[in-house]
Amino acid sequence: MRRNKEGFQRKEGLQAQLLQVYQRLWEKFGPRHWWPAETPFEVIVGA
Repeated sequence: MRRNKEGFQRKEGLQAQLLQVYQRLWEKFGPRHWWPAETPFEVIVGA
């Protein structure tokens, strides 16, 4: 994990890590289609 001199994670490093985790999960499990809605409008309202 990259940290700056104050000990905080650098935004770029954190973003890269999150994208890597997302990519690995996507490759293993694929799209989950878990949101209980039939239309994009229902997804927006439900969020």
